[in-house]
Amino acid sequence: MISLATLARSPEMMESGIYVFGLEEPNYEDFIKENPVGSDGWKHFLSIGSFFELIGVLVKYGTINKDLVFDCYATMWDKLGPIVKGFQKDRELPRWFENYEYLAKEKAEWLKEHPPVFQQ
Repeated sequence: MISLATLARSPEMMESGIYVFGLEEPNYEDFIKENPVGSDGWKHFLSIGSFFELIGVLVKYGTINKDLVFDCYATMWDKLGPIVKGFQKDRELPRWFENYEYLAKEKAEWLKEHPPVFQQ
């Protein structure tokens, strides 16, 4: 967890996170048109997606405790999921970032059992 936290707080990842957080109603077609493979936007997308792909693998195989991960990280799937799904379909790569998708689905289930500690 310390290594993941260090990576997540690196200047590059912070910049990528800010970029992804700012995406509004993302869809694959618009995203890829504005951010072709190799562009800065694409690199930001790839950085965050790859980070969560790694975490997905670690959670799936029980290498890291999912409660720790889910209590610490928002997956940003709402922002990147439509882009991932579009890329999978467009490039015929159904397994691309599948562990990121797995992580997001597991997190959604986890949230049902773990409401916020402090309610407003």
